Amino acid sequence: MTNLLFIGQHFPPGMMRSLGRDTRGRAGFSNHNFETALMRGFASRPDTVMRAITVPLQYSWPRSSSRLRIPRESYSFEGVPVRGVGYLNLPAFSMLMTSEAMTRAIREEIEKFEGEDVYIVINTPLLPVGEALRRLKGRVSKRIHTTLIVPDIPSCVASMAGMGGLKGRVMGHINSRAMSLAREYDRYVFLTGAMNDFFNVPADRFMVMEGLVEPTPQDDAAEAGAAPGMEGRGEGEPDVVLYTGSLFEVFGVMRLVEAFLAGNFRNAELRICGSGDTAGNLRAIAARHPSVKFLGLLGAEETRKLQRRAAILANPRPAGGEYTRYSFPSKTLEYLAAGKPVVMNRLPGIPEEYDPYVVYPADESPRAWTEALRRLLEMTPRQREAIGEAGRRFVTRCKTPQVQTGRIMDFITSATTGKGNDY
Repeated sequence: MTNLLFIGQHFPPGMMRSLGRDTRGRAGFSNHNFETALMRGFASRPDTVMRAITVPLQYSWPRSSSRLRIPRESYSFEGVPVRGVGYLNLPAFSMLMTSEAMTRAIREEIEKFEGEDVYIVINTPLLPVGEALRRLKGRVSKRIHTTLIVPDIPSCVASMAGMGGLKGRVMGHINSRAMSLAREYDRYVFLTGAMNDFFNVPADRFMVMEGLVEPTPQDDAAEAGAAPGMEGRGEGEPDVVLYTGSLFEVFGVMRLVEAFLAGNFRNAELRICGSGDTAGNLRAIAARHPSVKFLGLLGAEETRKLQRRAAILANPRPAGGEYTRYSFPSKTLEYLAAGKPVVMNRLPGIPEEYDPYVVYPADESPRAWTEALRRLLEMTPRQREAIGEAGRRFVTRCKTPQVQTGRIMDFITSATTGKGNDY
């Protein structure tokens, strides 16, 4: 049996119940959903004994969250014991203050495994985890093999968010320290090959796994011949172009609105849900244009229902900016799994194997986007369903948690020399 300790930022059930209220509707769930799929994939392996630790970082008190103290919360996920680390939710310093608690948690969880070898898989370069693992060198009785999954490069995320002032300087220091410690791990899982620019490790020490997606009961029904996404959709309803996700200016959502309105499409509606700095503008546009609906931040299940009922799923993220080389948008897999045509810009982090399943505008201009939307809206529903079904089959067969975590486990166990890092 393989001993696996997973460490990440998964939201515990108690936090999930109040997260939207605590953060005034600003909570993001992309990392939580990613980790949920990862954990479910690892937990499904019959040859693996798994435990997990989470330090569920959220927006900080008092400006962005009403919760000063994040309590410790332990729970079971798919039969896996998960240990939640608590902390004071102060701006930036929450990551600095959890190192001791994380050190204690990792040491205690490691010692609960039988056998000599423990594989630690960490999602994202978390400073408290890096500090904890350095402190534990020479202080545990097991051979430890560390693997870091890198969904984003912290400095690129901070730059994309336009973080400045004292907070930006503090976060810059934290990110720099986190990346320095992250270079001490044994193996790496990158979402794009370009991420190795920041680590410069030999090819045998990293693999690329751009993402994973969980099939839903609707996906299973589609395999049996049912048409997904048509439930409750009546005749005469508009064809919906849908965007779900972060509403930051850099993600291009305002250009999507411009392209849609320029099309003057008959019996079509643009719906947008999420949170971010353009929310106020979107709310104002929706008040002036009946064909644009701003729905705000919705829960994961409600979002999936909207995706399955839409005619087109849009992701207007532009290819410009350094961060796009080091990013695979999880929305790509999420959209494809919904079984609808996906229109998006050609991004450098998207592998060529996705090209047959997505629609690329001729370029990133609003005019090109208007034409791409027009081509899809002029198709019959059956034609659009055929495009969406091809994409759904691709991701639900090739990019499931079981397939992708199986690749990760094969990589980290076959690469083991039996020595482990110096712990």
